[in-house]
Amino acid sequence: MVQYLANRISLSRLPLGGLAYYAAIGDNLNIVVLCIVVALVTDFGDGKIARTYGTDNGIGIIIDTTVDKIFLVCCALEY
Repeated sequence: MVQYLANRISLSRLPLGGLAYYAAIGDNLNIVVLCIVVALVTDFGDGKIARTYGTDNGIGIIIDTTVDKIFLVCCALEY
């Protein structure tokens, strides 16, 4: 179960980009800031967990960078 924890945390960031986008459209900046903070914490956390438990692998790196890029694109579309 621990071997997939970091990947699950990475994938949990996917809906945050869409949520931040729709919150920005609705001028709800508190939600936007919350989404960004949660994304930063989970981005830091998944890497730390993967290195701590030795579960870092190629697919995890691909998932993490892809989810980061999707989140950044969603945030960039807001403005």
